Amino acid sequence: MKKTNADYQAAYRRRHLRTGGAARINAVVHHSTKKALERWADHHGMTLRSALQQIIREAQERLTADMSEEEYRRYLRPETVAAAVIEDGQKF
Repeated sequence: MKKTNADYQAAYRRRHLRTGGAARINAVVHHSTKKALERWADHHGMTLRSALQQIIREAQERLTADMSEEEYRRYLRPETVAAAVIEDGQKF
């Protein structure tokens, strides 16, 4: 039986979710928000995925930069403190 587009898409998603700790995000945003993300990504020569990741990382770094360790732990929530990822020496 020939694979359908849905079969190919499902296989693609399974492959990519297995690698690098990837997780899916499905969100509906306003058209202008999507266009702004596209412009931002294009301006920086990035994919939408890379752009969104960078924007979120930078926003989180600004938010947590002046937090004490206790504030940071509360920010992460107790169930996620053990799973905190340190990337390039930065809190994330």
